Amino acid sequence: MKNLIYILMIVAASQLLSSCVDDYQDIQEPPLLDAPAIFSFTVSDETVPTGGSTTITLSVVDAPAGLAEVTLTDVDQFGVGVGGSFSVTSAFAGITEGDVVVEYTAPSDFSQGIITLIVTVTDSQIRNGEDVSKSASIETDVLITCAPLDNNYAVNTVIGFDDFDSGPYNFSELLLAVDCGDNYFVEDISGGLWSNDYNEEYGTSARNALITVDEDTNVVTWTNMDGMPVSDQFGGTIIQDPDQPDSNYDPATGVITIYWFATEFGENGVTTYTPTSVN
Repeated sequence: MKNLIYILMIVAASQLLSSCVDDYQDIQEPPLLDAPAIFSFTVSDETVPTGGSTTITLSVVDAPAGLAEVTLTDVDQFGVGVGGSFSVTSAFAGITEGDVVVEYTAPSDFSQGIITLIVTVTDSQIRNGEDVSKSASIETDVLITCAPLDNNYAVNTVIGFDDFDSGPYNFSELLLAVDCGDNYFVEDISGGLWSNDYNEEYGTSARNALITVDEDTNVVTWTNMDGMPVSDQFGGTIIQDPDQPDSNYDPATGVITIYWFATEFGENGVTTYTPTSVN
């Protein structure tokens, strides 16, 4: 009798243990796989004309669940959608590593400015019938242009004469055509003197100007924002230096050279704008 009771207890314990193991296995599901990993990316053109295209290539080094989707979002500096289009030109479904190539086309009705492209790759993972996919993204900025000189420029100014033996000045500047027309906004026609040393000593401000390139001669001229001569804030104006060659644009290199002269006290300098990307 005791043996029978002992055997029944063993059987009951065995069934209970088996049930607990089954419940534990149900709870302890396999862990999710890692998200895709992007090692690097390249952009074929960082300056794109309105309606033009650029290609983004992502190097995916590990996507253990396999890729299932590639998306691209384009937004302006305020986070508003731009409305361009994209296509994935490489096979990507199911790959665990390799290049993903995306071609982006800027909209024809977006005039100009810097936009941000966000490319996202997503894998395919399902748990209990629910989508638990993981993703990875990259962001890159692209300049959309509508005029020939729209570009980012490396600016260098060598001062010929001023009160302090100032300069040289080196900075970067984005030139954009006003309303996609013939005039380009320049932050400081003095190339940095009025907005730096003279600002600290005399309280002057950057001499905003609109520059225009003659399409026949490539000669560069400028005015203030109202189409009048640019004031030097000392009773004179900042004009083309009469002792230098004409300010000009070199279509072969894209370089803009400004020879400027302040009429009241004779400050002068040479400012060059060198494009940092090719249109």
